[in-house]
Amino acid sequence: MGPQKNQLRPSTGAAQMRKSVGAVNAAQLWWRMLKKLLVGSFYAPLLASAMALMLARLMVFAKILEPVEFSHLNAMLLASSGFVMFACFGLYIDLQRKLPIILIRRDGWQSITIILQSIIATFVLFCFALFFVFLLSVSSVNIDNTNWYLLGIVHGVAQQIFLIATTDTRSRGRMNLYSAQNFGRAILVISFGTLVAISTNNAIMIIVIDSIITASIGLYVTFRVWAIRRYPVIFLCNIVYRSMRRLHTKSMLVLMMSSISAYASINLDRWIALNYLSIVEFSQFSFIVIIITFALS
Repeated sequence: MGPQKNQLRPSTGAAQMRKSVGAVNAAQLWWRMLKKLLVGSFYAPLLASAMALMLARLMVFAKILEPVEFSHLNAMLLASSGFVMFACFGLYIDLQRKLPIILIRRDGWQSITIILQSIIATFVLFCFALFFVFLLSVSSVNIDNTNWYLLGIVHGVAQQIFLIATTDTRSRGRMNLYSAQNFGRAILVISFGTLVAISTNNAIMIIVIDSIITASIGLYVTFRVWAIRRYPVIFLCNIVYRSMRRLHTKSMLVLMMSSISAYASINLDRWIALNYLSIVEFSQFSFIVIIITFALS
C-alpha cells in the first residue's frame, strides 16, 4: 500500500497544477474580454459626442455671427453637402461596401487602389463643379452667390476626403480610433472656428479654417494608409488607372442616384428656402433646421 500511495502523489499534484493553470487561463480570458468590452464601450459615446459637437458649433456660430454672415455660412455648408451628395459618382458608397471584404482577404493592393479611386473621383467631380460655378458666374446669377458656392464646394472636397480616409479605419474594425478621429476633428473645428468667428465675424474665414482642418486630417490618415505598405507611387498610379477603366458605370450611377434621392428628401426644402427667402429669413430658417436636427439626432 505504501508504494501505491507514493505513486499517487505525483499524479494528484499534476492534477492540482492543471486546475490552477486552468483557473489562471480562465481569469486571463475573462480579463481580456472585460478589457475589450471596456475599451469598446468608449466608441459610441465618443462618436456621439463628436456628432453633438459638430451640431453645437452651428449654434455657437448662430450666437456669435450676424444674421447675414450666418446665412452665408449655411449657404456654403449647403453647397458642401450638395457636393458630398454625389458620393464620388457612387464610388464612395461602393468603397464602404467593398473595403471590409478586401481587408479581410488581406489584399493590400486592392484596398489602397479602391481608396485612391474614390479620391481621384472626388477631384474629377470638383472639376465638373468648378465648370458649373463658371457657368453661373457668366449668367445673370449674383456673383456673391457663386463665391459662396465655390467655397462650399471646396469645403465639400475636404469633407469627402475625410470621409474616404476614415472609412479605411472603420473597415479595419478600429472603431475607437475611428471615433477618436471624428472627435478630434470636431474639437479642432469648433475651437478654431469659434476663435475665427469671434475675431473676424466672417463666414468665409470659418469655412476656410474648417476646410483646412478637415482636409489635413483626411490627407494625413490617407498617407498613413499608404505608408503601412509603402507601395511604389508610379506602379500604384498605373494600377489605379487600369482599375478605373474596369469600373461598372451603371452600378456606380445607381448608387449615386440613391445618394441624391436621400439627400433631396432631407435638404430640398433648404435649397428652396435659399432661393426664395431673404438673407435674414434664410438665417432664421437655418437656425430652426439646426434645432430640429439636434432634436432628432
